[in-house]
Amino acid sequence: QSLVRLLQRGREAGIHIIAATQKPSSQAMSSVMKSNFPTRLIGKVASADDARVAAGIGGTGAEKLGGHGDFLLVAEGQTIRFQAAWASVDDLRQMAAGCGTARRNGA
Repeated sequence: QSLVRLLQRGREAGIHIIAATQKPSSQAMSSVMKSNFPTRLIGKVASADDARVAAGIGGTGAEKLGGHGDFLLVAEGQTIRFQAAWASVDDLRQMAAGCGTARRNGA
C-alpha cells in the first residue's frame, strides 16, 4: 500500500520511480501496481506465465529472451524488443581497475 501511494503521489509531483523485481508474481504485480507503472522493461524470465505477469499482456515472448542485455519494452500496448549495452563482471573489473590507475597517474 505504501508503494502504491508513493507512486500515485509521486507522479502528481513529477517524481519518476523505478522498481525492479527478480521474480515477477501476480501477487506483487497487482492491477493497481500495473496501472501506476505504465512502462515496463522486461529481461529474460523463466516461463511464459512470468512473462505475462511482468508485461501485463500475454504472448510477448519474454521467456525466449537471450539475456545479456536482451530486453522488451512494453508501453501503451506496444511491445518493442531491443538490445541494451551489457558488460560482463570481468569487463566491469577491468574498467574499475583502469579508473584507479588513471587517478594514481594524475589523469
